[in-house]
Amino acid sequence: MTLFPDNSAFAVRQLSFGTYHRLRRSFLSQAQQTGAIGLTEADLSAAWETVTGWQTVALVVTPTTQGLLVQNRLSVSAWADSVELFSVGLATGPDCLKQAINSLVAIAATAEVQQQLNEAQQLLSDRSAESCAELMMTLLPQLIEPSNRATEVSLSAIAPAAPAPAQLVQKREQALLVKQIIAKIRDSLDLPAVLSTTVAEVQQYLAADRLVIYQFQAATAAAPSPWATSAPESTSGCPGSVTYEALAAPTIESVLHLTEERCLDDYAQCSEKYQDGVPIAVSDVQTHYRDTPCLLNFLQKIQVRAQVIAPIIVQNELWGFLIAHQCRTPRRWQPSELTFLQQIAEHLAIAIQQAELYAQLRSQTQSLETCVINRTQDLKDALAAAQSANFTKSEFLATMSHELRTPLTCIIGMSATLLRWSLGELNARQRTYLQTIHDSGERLLVVINNILEMSKIESGRIVLEVRTFSLTSLSQQAIEPFRKLARDRSIFLNFESTLLPDQDTFTGDPRRIQQILSNLLSNALKFTHDGGQVNLRLRREQQMAIFQVEDTGIGIPEHQISRLFETFQQLEPSRQRQYPGTGLGLALTKQLIELHGGSITVNSRVGVGSVFTARLPLQRLAAEAHPKPQPPAVPAAKATPVTGRIVLVEDQEDTAGVICDLLTAADYQVIWMIEGSRVVEQVALLQPAVVIINMDLGSINGRRVVEALREALITSKVKILALRSRQDSQDSLNDVDASITLPLEPEWLLEKVNALIWTTTF
Repeated sequence: MTLFPDNSAFAVRQLSFGTYHRLRRSFLSQAQQTGAIGLTEADLSAAWETVTGWQTVALVVTPTTQGLLVQNRLSVSAWADSVELFSVGLATGPDCLKQAINSLVAIAATAEVQQQLNEAQQLLSDRSAESCAELMMTLLPQLIEPSNRATEVSLSAIAPAAPAPAQLVQKREQALLVKQIIAKIRDSLDLPAVLSTTVAEVQQYLAADRLVIYQFQAATAAAPSPWATSAPESTSGCPGSVTYEALAAPTIESVLHLTEERCLDDYAQCSEKYQDGVPIAVSDVQTHYRDTPCLLNFLQKIQVRAQVIAPIIVQNELWGFLIAHQCRTPRRWQPSELTFLQQIAEHLAIAIQQAELYAQLRSQTQSLETCVINRTQDLKDALAAAQSANFTKSEFLATMSHELRTPLTCIIGMSATLLRWSLGELNARQRTYLQTIHDSGERLLVVINNILEMSKIESGRIVLEVRTFSLTSLSQQAIEPFRKLARDRSIFLNFESTLLPDQDTFTGDPRRIQQILSNLLSNALKFTHDGGQVNLRLRREQQMAIFQVEDTGIGIPEHQISRLFETFQQLEPSRQRQYPGTGLGLALTKQLIELHGGSITVNSRVGVGSVFTARLPLQRLAAEAHPKPQPPAVPAAKATPVTGRIVLVEDQEDTAGVICDLLTAADYQVIWMIEGSRVVEQVALLQPAVVIINMDLGSINGRRVVEALREALITSKVKILALRSRQDSQDSLNDVDASITLPLEPEWLLEKVNALIWTTTF
């Protein structure tokens, strides 16, 4: 034996193919221990058998076990059958193992294997008894095979003499393998990996030449049997095929993906035959299938001499077969082997069912994910469509508000002018008509402005114009326009403030806060009966300004308070409405308060009244350490205008006509200029008290005109009142003294002009 110790160093016996493989499997199981080194011929070079003279080798060295197992094939004839025996050697002595390891190092496949062999030498321990190997090899045939006689007949005759130890060893091995397979099934949902690993391990355990899994095609109730003698085109003529395979040696022909040749039972007969799940063993196909030449020829073609067919039944349906093949010789299959195959087939059925359920779950999950993705995309599309519609709505409202407010300016301005200054005496009916026209125009203008404000807030286009102002002055300005209405209806309108002197200064958007107060006061007056009372209260709590509007009106039912701030909501039925309104005022108020980061609450009792409380936090003043002082409001006693010269720069004839008439009726001298390029020269010549300029002139940019007026020494001190659109920011008009939004509100225009003239004169 080349490179190896001679046979005297080994305990050598002749064992059958199955016995040797069981011994080898048990031997290699020692290599699974911690710190163990286990090597086989697969770890060595391809020239292993040529160099050593042995076919297989198994070296195991652990802290407690050491040994070398080798095997050489020897065929003998016994009685009528040819049975394969193996010359098997086992060595456990350290000297023999060291010599063998030195020989193995020379043919190791890789440097890593050489290192493992060196580590194995270091783990070797002295054994005083070479007889240990002799004893193992002497007892082993008695434990597994009763004698050296090599026929199945003699084995069956002698086996009852000492069955217990062999059965115990076999049962332990079977239980261990089944336990490993169950663990794989439990730990893995990868069905191909479970099936391929199981086939390989069962083939090694049974020492079968070939172990395969034959799987039927998935058949529906309408499809014909996969085992039928003819198949429709939809099944491609294939009832099933071999899907997994394990071979004992490369010389054995592979049958992977092979299909049967129309000579087996049909599917219904197979299902009935294997319904109980019991495997069918065939010791010799030549004897068993001699009356079925078609099937016998098919089995001989794939080199099958003996076989065991174990059905795999999944949910009471025949899924396929687990088949063990012996290719060269007949084989008498032991009852324990049939029971073992049946157990493996049952556990594979569990694995298949588990994998199918998992596949269904994944399919449902993917379907659900697809539905979620599609639904999300639908929502995104709907959101994009809604945003597009909202943008279109905003553009439409902006356009329509301009087109509506321009004629409304004329209606309100001209009616106000006629009420102040007419060419003749007006009788009571004419004055009533003019007042109705004026009031209706103002009410319609408020509705249009509210709609536009709501649209701008919803689209996020409103930015707070934060500056410092007086809370008391702002509250008085907000309440002043409602005093005449309150007097006409005998409603007591009261303002109360508990502010300390150092609490009056506040930072926020005064125009928006005044709009909030105006909406709350208007709402309170609308729902308060004649002779009632409305109170506006103001107080501070650290960084919070708190406004309360209390009325003695009709009150609000508790179940309707939640709808109070919804857009276009009226708490009265449309057929019974007694109070006018669009339902926008309070909705806009809530949004403006929330734009400041504040909140609004309501307490109300039907028939007693309501209290609206608005909390507005102090805003941060950005990039303005020293805020520009605001011109003082004109006191109520200064309602009488002060005369003076005014230059108006406006290229819209209708707007210019209204402004000229309003100011002329208020005893101002107005010079109207259409062209803005010569404004500086004319202002220097005329020396007006105030210049009113539209910032959106068609001929020239109004901001450039303002800059030119400020840069010229002779015009730098003139007061400038800017007419701006609602889209213009107050911060972009730093060089003007005051501004007013278009369309014009006559009273507001006169108040601004009076304030500028008053500061100039006094």
